[in-house]
Amino acid sequence: MISYQSVEFIQKDSDQLSRNIGEPYAEYHRRLSLQSSQIQVRNKHEIIFDVTIPPTVFHPLGGVAAQAFVSGILNGPINVRDKRVVDMGCGCGVIGLAAVIADSQSVLFTDINKHIVAIADHPLFRAGQDHVCVESLCSQEPDAAYDMVLFSIPSTVTESIPDYDSYETGIFRTSSLPQKIATDASRVLIKGGEFCFFYRIYDEYFLDWLAFHQQLSALFNIMTLKVLWHRREEKAHILLICIEK
Repeated sequence: MISYQSVEFIQKDSDQLSRNIGEPYAEYHRRLSLQSSQIQVRNKHEIIFDVTIPPTVFHPLGGVAAQAFVSGILNGPINVRDKRVVDMGCGCGVIGLAAVIADSQSVLFTDINKHIVAIADHPLFRAGQDHVCVESLCSQEPDAAYDMVLFSIPSTVTESIPDYDSYETGIFRTSSLPQKIATDASRVLIKGGEFCFFYRIYDEYFLDWLAFHQQLSALFNIMTLKVLWHRREEKAHILLICIEK
């Protein structure tokens, strides 16, 4: 089981990034996205890398999904070694950059937010080996081309369409998005490839989770489903799950 606390995101401009008492999560991220900022990623108190978050791109501070993914990649049980990895919905790229450090064969950083292109300038980015693509999920990728897809599914359901060029894509989603994500992940994965995803199951939307689970059963080998990390909140369960195609 992943211990997400082993990974820390340290604010390098803490005066700008501090969350105000009682400040709503979405408002906090709107404010974070107004300007460029930088964080330092540490694993077991060791500095791993720095990353700059461009304006309008979702910031990994304030949540636990990116920490859990990075911890799982650097400390197990998410094994990316020698694999072709998709960091779908990559944001500033911390998850994919962790996969680079963990000796993945290649990483595709993909997001609908056009400002992610700055990832290609990161010192860890391997030109000719890693790629950045602005696209909706994996819409431009060929079938059966990857070994692993990583995705943190936004938690807040909204009937309006999030602004694709803003922080909103990291927080808000339509009710149909998880099904689209699973379908695209299944399409681009090889047989036996792994889909690892973060999902928050709200008690009031439990039937939505059951519908999503049914779709996973149709697209993947449900017998391989593993819960890599779990935490209970007041009104929800947080899960990091891995399942094979």
